[in-house]
Amino acid sequence: MAEKPPSSWAYLLGLSQVGLEMVVPIGLGVLLDLYFQTTPWLMVIGVAAGLLVGWVQITTLLRRLDRAEKSSKNSQKKQA
Repeated sequence: MAEKPPSSWAYLLGLSQVGLEMVVPIGLGVLLDLYFQTTPWLMVIGVAAGLLVGWVQITTLLRRLDRAEKSSKNSQKKQA
């Protein structure tokens, strides 16, 4: 069965999720730096972790979008 293409809201929620996944590790690193007085090392680790997690999430979203578009095109060809 073909995948249903995601709605506009799904795209927006996915993008906001990427933003949160990139910002939260940075904020957590800053807070831990303040607590352990290790400035700026834990923030740097948080930046790296946020970028890595954000990159993985963006790649996942793009693959899902590509799969949905291919599925939609195939179903349109079959109907024609």
